[in-house]
Amino acid sequence: FNSTSYIVGWDNPPSNDTEGRLIAMTQHLTSRYGFIIAVLILMSMVTTISILSHYFNAFIEDPAPRSDADTRSMPPGIQLYLEGGNTNSGLGHNFMALNHLVTMAHQHNLSTRFVMRTTDKKHGFNERKAMQIKRYFFDDLFMNPLPDGETCVRIKSSPESLADDVDRVKRESAVVVRVEQQQQLNRSICTIFTMNHVKPNSNQMEQHLPLYRHLFELNDKNITRRSIIHRKATASTANVINIAVHIRRGDLFQFISKWGNLATNRLVPVSAYTSLLKQLLTKLFVSGDDVNRKIRVTVHCEGMIGNATVSDVDGTMIDLQQEMIGLLDNNSNHTKSMIHNNVAFLAGDEDPLQAFDDICYSSNIFIAGVSSFSHLVGVLCPKPIILAMQDLLDNTAKYSYDYIPNAIMLDVTRGNYSLPHLGLDSGDVELINGATVNETQFELLWNE
Repeated sequence: FNSTSYIVGWDNPPSNDTEGRLIAMTQHLTSRYGFIIAVLILMSMVTTISILSHYFNAFIEDPAPRSDADTRSMPPGIQLYLEGGNTNSGLGHNFMALNHLVTMAHQHNLSTRFVMRTTDKKHGFNERKAMQIKRYFFDDLFMNPLPDGETCVRIKSSPESLADDVDRVKRESAVVVRVEQQQQLNRSICTIFTMNHVKPNSNQMEQHLPLYRHLFELNDKNITRRSIIHRKATASTANVINIAVHIRRGDLFQFISKWGNLATNRLVPVSAYTSLLKQLLTKLFVSGDDVNRKIRVTVHCEGMIGNATVSDVDGTMIDLQQEMIGLLDNNSNHTKSMIHNNVAFLAGDEDPLQAFDDICYSSNIFIAGVSSFSHLVGVLCPKPIILAMQDLLDNTAKYSYDYIPNAIMLDVTRGNYSLPHLGLDSGDVELINGATVNETQFELLWNE
């Protein structure tokens, strides 16, 4: 939006510089409302714009959130940008690389020039799919335009050297600006700091969560998603509950074989998912007590066979539907009959973008895998209740859901597994083997 749209009757706004806008506002309001009222209105507007610009500069002038200290230190007439990305990773890691860029732009008072896209062939992406990803997530909302008629200097930088690079450019540019002001020249000095293959980083994701969700929603309103992917018509009524499950497999076995225990924290046995599904299905049918209630369990897992058969950590194939029937044998005949007749297992879409869309917009409950893809759903999607297992590597969580309002961290149990087929001969590996949800927390979110 444009801040001038709030001034009724202002037909000819001044130049885009902030000082000029505020002076013009003061003159306009003083002539119409009197000095005291004008000052009060202007103070209110400045405060409002200041608060909004901290997180939502992306669609005013600058998508990089800025601190007051950084803004004061920026010499006038100098425009600095951060440009970069990571095209060699899946959706989740690609977004975490974007978060890394947003964080650096915020810290160093830089306008942003990047998009979310990936051409990683390991995840089935190509140039056409990369453009779909760009349009689907944020499109150009993080891509600030460069100043008209100015030539921008590009400087190759890195996360480690960015602070020094920015300070040096500010000092050198400030000297040039003072000289040009003395010569009554009026032009901008433009510098673009470029970074390629930025590493994923989830730091400050919590602070940026309102920004990401707002821009994702804004982009959703601005585009026709049907032209990007095939939007499936999934029933969502009081009697139909859609549960999405993400079981991380795919190239994970290859990572573990290569990196050993550094990747085993993302490997979750099937028993963790079935124990949670048993609790959910029992609760949903008993609490609902509705013989007409239908539940669709859509399983997103690479390497699936049919609608419900997935690989366990030891490589054996397990039919989730048959596994659930066995687990529910001790339930009452009434509940067991309802579950057997009214629960359908379906295989999720193999296309990552379509799978994300189905989970984000069609599911009521999402059982997240220990995966950056699942975490991306948690960050951007406010609809599904997200049930997440805490990954621990050296007692540090890589994918935190603690700050996500529609997420619940699960209570888990752990057990030792031997994985010689993955090249881990150093003894048993401790993995999550069971998961349950706090039913009080679940009911609070469910009733919302």
